[in-house]
Amino acid sequence: MIGSIPNPKKTFVVDYSIAHAYETIQFIPLIDKEKKYNFHSKNDILKSLVFEALEFLSLGVYIDINLTEIEETKTQIDLEIRRKVGSFDKSHEVTAANNHITKFTNLISLCLGSTDEQISELREMKQKQPAQAPKQGCVVTLLIMAGGLMGLGGMLYSCSKEDPEPSALYIQSVTATPTNSENVVIKNNSGNSQDLTGWTIGDKNAPNAYTIPSGNTVANGSSMQFNASTMGFQINDSGEIIYLKNSTGSVIDTWSN
Repeated sequence: MIGSIPNPKKTFVVDYSIAHAYETIQFIPLIDKEKKYNFHSKNDILKSLVFEALEFLSLGVYIDINLTEIEETKTQIDLEIRRKVGSFDKSHEVTAANNHITKFTNLISLCLGSTDEQISELREMKQKQPAQAPKQGCVVTLLIMAGGLMGLGGMLYSCSKEDPEPSALYIQSVTATPTNSENVVIKNNSGNSQDLTGWTIGDKNAPNAYTIPSGNTVANGSSMQFNASTMGFQINDSGEIIYLKNSTGSVIDTWSN
């Protein structure tokens, strides 16, 4: 125990309008490759956003973001991490909170730097998202055992499987530079075989870079690998976004680092 400490915070100013910042930061759950952060709530008038994340042996944290317009093209971003229950009072909790700040700052940077085309794609993905179900992750179950010797209680923690595989066709993994085997692996959990003819894989510079030719059908539960040398573009080791689109041009999944 280190005693209760204030919620970790970070404030910085970016050279983007408050409207651009407010919209693009909401794309964080779509580009977060770890799928750790979920959207919780927002206030359109105050330009504030709340995200949440589950943590091992904890009910998790909220990530509060408040935007303030400095100039027409300059916005102040205030970022604060707070526990869902109680306050930070252990060293590992403080470390985890500071890690959230670092990760969230990087994700905000990716969102703000999105091109007009990428923003259009992300808007489409956001509109198609179903109502969010509770995310499976590490959940704390508290059982108070009344009675017993000395009248002491007890606590039981249980953890369900974190981040279950999507029940659809999605980007399972990406291998980026500096390896000699850059690739994108697509997995099919849709329940049926999927013909990938006409589907496209691309990056942030060319979202439609590679069109998958005929003869590529992935069975349910199986994966298919596409090498960068075949797709014709390099997968960067940071600041990259990979798009998977179906034959009609709709974004099915994205990956980012």
